[in-house]
Amino acid sequence: FQVSTSYGITQRPLEGLAYKQNMASLRLQGNFGEDKHQLGLNVVHIMDKTKSITATPFSPAVMGAIISLDLQSKFSKYLSGSMEFANSAFAGNINASGISTEHSAAALLIPNKHGARSGFAAEASLKYKKKNWSMKISGEWQDKDYMKLGYPLYDNDRVDAKISPHFNLADNKVFVKTSFGV
Repeated sequence: FQVSTSYGITQRPLEGLAYKQNMASLRLQGNFGEDKHQLGLNVVHIMDKTKSITATPFSPAVMGAIISLDLQSKFSKYLSGSMEFANSAFAGNINASGISTEHSAAALLIPNKHGARSGFAAEASLKYKKKNWSMKISGEWQDKDYMKLGYPLYDNDRVDAKISPHFNLADNKVFVKTSFGV
């Protein structure tokens, strides 16, 4: 069983400015099944430091949180897989008045505000690996309200699928790694 935490100050860029952000995270991780499986719970919280710049109506201070559960498994010598389910909550203006919003696990970490939203995402992959080659099949889904905290302009409301072959050639001196997806 492992517990990991981190805390730091990052910056969220704006046009010509940057908000400083407090960021804290927690990870609880356990191994089981003779260490063939790993289960993790992740919690991340960010909040703009409102006094770091003068806010404008076009750049209000934001707050967000993500809670995710991930599982990694090694099924055999050659076959492994992973999956993660995440719930995000995001308030686009921490100074807005409060309202009642949908209930979600991540929404428990931020106050209910006008413009607050909660979204879900999932991803999974399966990898078959031999000595000189491997093949990975992966997929990702995000609903329209899911927010990646470190990427505020990231396109959400998406479904991605990918096949990624990898080859080691010339006695492991040349590596070819590609991805094909939609």
